[in-house]
Amino acid sequence: MTDPQKQPVPGASVVALHGPSGTRYEAATRADGRFSLPGMRVGGPYTVTATLTGFQPQTVKDVIVSLGVATDLELTLGQAAIT
Repeated sequence: MTDPQKQPVPGASVVALHGPSGTRYEAATRADGRFSLPGMRVGGPYTVTATLTGFQPQTVKDVIVSLGVATDLELTLGQAAIT
């Protein structure tokens, strides 16, 4: 996960929601901006949402997970508007 300047965003919360079952998987991004969600159900669709205070959340829908294959998502959190 990166910011608009392509810098890693550590400490962001990532939630994957399995649509058919409602099962939630949660993780936080590491110092390099990457995250892992082990043990997820094969298939999908999943809705993946990344959030961090001071940034606009980003959601990716219709993510499909295959057995034994890493699924890479490129997420970019934009700066939240200051009011």
